Amino acid sequence: MNIKSDQLQYRKKIGHLGSSAIIEVGVIGGLKIVALQEKSGKLKTLGAGSHRAIARFLAKKAEPDLQIDDLEKSDEINFNDFKDLLPFWAAVTEKMT
Repeated sequence: MNIKSDQLQYRKKIGHLGSSAIIEVGVIGGLKIVALQEKSGKLKTLGAGSHRAIARFLAKKAEPDLQIDDLEKSDEINFNDFKDLLPFWAAVTEKMT
């Protein structure tokens, strides 16, 4: 998926998987993407959602060894609050890979 730079709200490193960086990208409009930065510099989408907790949950499900270093208590939401959204966002994530 190609997202133009003028559509990015933010991009930051939030963790790692082995020696590879895990990047979170916020897109204007609300989409949050968690991706693995490959050695080539290309991003491989691991999770996407309308909230960073959904994107991070799907990324962790795709790569259980993923380590997130950027934890913010204010961002914690209860799994039961978004579990009904997971099938939709899992399908979106699958289309992005």
